Amino acid sequence: MKQHKLSPILIIISLLLIGLSCYSPINSRGKDIDETLTNWPQTNSNFINIKLHIFNTGMNKVSPLLVGSPAPWRPAPAFLIEHPIHGLI
Repeated sequence: MKQHKLSPILIIISLLLIGLSCYSPINSRGKDIDETLTNWPQTNSNFINIKLHIFNTGMNKVSPLLVGSPAPWRPAPAFLIEHPIHGLI
């Protein structure tokens, strides 16, 4: 009689699937950030006036493998820098 041998690839895939099924994310809240910046110089004529434009380009759904269930919809922002001399970057 012929004996069946498990291939190493099948064993690795099985272990990987078992490991992924045991994963669960831990949600933790970071510390609050002060609204005022400490040790930050006040308006100075030596600083260039650069503006940052932020646009919400839509929403994307995060994989449940990354964040657990239910998978939330999150914003997908785009950033645009406006330089006073060089224009939009």
